[in-house]
Parts: sequence; C-alpha cells; structure tokens
Amino acid sequence: MVAAYELLGLRSHHTLMDMGDLRQWELLKQAAESKWPSAPGARPRLPFTPQDWDRIFGSYDAITDDGASSVEELAAAYPGAKVVVVERDFERWWRNFEAELVNRLLTPSAIVANWISHRLLGSSVGAAVRRRSSRALGARDTREVRAKVREHYPGYYDNVRRVIPPNRRLEYHLGSGWEPLCQFLGKEIPDTEIPRVNEAEAHAERTDAFTRELAMKTWHTV
Repeated sequence: MVAAYELLGLRSHHTLMDMGDLRQWELLKQAAESKWPSAPGARPRLPFTPQDWDRIFGSYDAITDDGASSVEELAAAYPGAKVVVVERDFERWWRNFEAELVNRLLTPSAIVANWISHRLLGSSVGAAVRRRSSRALGARDTREVRAKVREHYPGYYDNVRRVIPPNRRLEYHLGSGWEPLCQFLGKEIPDTEIPRVNEAEAHAERTDAFTRELAMKTWHTV
C-alpha cells in the first residue's frame, strides 16, 4: 500500500523504510511504554499526546505498518484522519511477520544482539519492536506470540472497526484497483495501475541491509 500512497502524492511512513532513523525507534519505544507500562523493561511514562505523536508522524501524510498497533491512540490524536483497513489473509501475513519480526528481533539471540547495539549505538530498534509486538499480542516471548497470534488476528480487525466509525473507514480489498481508494481519499485516479510490490522480498532486502549496517557500526564501536 505504501507504493500506492506514494503515487497519490502521500508521503507514507513505514518503519521498514525508515529503519535507519534511530530517533524514530526511540520514540516508538516510548510510545509502547506509554501504552503498555507492564511490558518487560518499560519505564513509567505519561500517555502520548498529539504533540508526541507529531514528533514521529508529523511530517507524513499516511501511516502504515507500526502505527497499526496504536490505532486507538492515533485515532484520537488525529480525529480528522481517514483509515484504510486492509485485512490480509492470515497465512500470508504471518509468514512475513514471523520472518521479518519474530525471527529477527524476538528470539533470544536477537535480543542479545539488539541489547549490544543499544548499549554501543543507542539503537532502540529491538526494544521498540519487542514492546509493541509482544504486548499488542499479550505475549511475553516468541512461544506465546506463536501460540496467540492466530486467535488475536481477527480480533484486532474487529477492534479497528469498533474504534473507527464507518464514515472514517474504508474496507479495502487488495486487487480492487484505484477507484475505491481514490474516491475515499479524494484523489484523482492515476493513469497507471496500482504497483504490485513483493512486500516480503522488499522488506527482507531492507531489513538485511539495515542489519548489516548496524552490525558494522557496532563492530567499529567495539
């Protein structure tokens, strides 16, 4: 969806596209601690205000990916925002989520590696993802994530539909083309098809590149 939003002239936030922004990850970690104070390692924080959210998303026109775990807070912070709901097939979504987040950032070895990069570089990537992903699922570790995620998945979308009123919400089905999306967002239909991006492959490439960069920086710091 990011590629589609960009073609419509909307600057879009996706954490995997902005992985090198370490300030972003620190703020996302703080947002997670604000919402889930019981998360392991969380520090007590006041609720995030619209001004706090603006520090992360204020320069963007569209929020995707990580913003989904804070739908209630973002809906309140940006009451005029429209919400596009894209409910993907669970199996396809889970393959990507498990490969790019669970296996890379939530396993014991990944936690150790991210602790080292945090101590040496101040990187909060691992902490931000662990707090948000595990707490959003009500899980304490990868075993519980895998055990609970299938049951949690439809309930998440039910909650989105409860929080976001119909006049602010579009139920968009992949493959529906530009018309419903552009009509909802008040945009002209582009003279090209919606880009079909292999998201799993693109995400893996970005994550691999960022991991290598972070590892090199950590190595040079030692």
